[in-house]
Amino acid sequence: IVRSRMEQEDLTLRGYRFKEFYGDRMLLLNFEYHARLIDEIFIPTPVLFFDWGKTSPRSGDPEFWSGRPFQSNVGIGFKFGSYLRFDLAKAFDDNPVRFTFRFSRNF
Repeated sequence: IVRSRMEQEDLTLRGYRFKEFYGDRMLLLNFEYHARLIDEIFIPTPVLFFDWGKTSPRSGDPEFWSGRPFQSNVGIGFKFGSYLRFDLAKAFDDNPVRFTFRFSRNF
């Protein structure tokens, strides 16, 4: 599965299908470690990441914390400069490994 994500679409769990989770309320944590070896645009920077989150179909849902479980995934990526990134992510369930790429300016 290949997909492109633009900057405004980065709030997602990378180990799941794009827009698999949706709602009016969301909690998402992304942890990343960038192992920058050389800061050149043509030399990839390895990235390890962990995503954890959950959505609710409506605001003020009293079962947000006790309802569906939180979802999570881990992965590895390669970042080329500040604009191009490739990620492989695996969710902690039966979902297959997902490949994503992104072409956008990052911090």
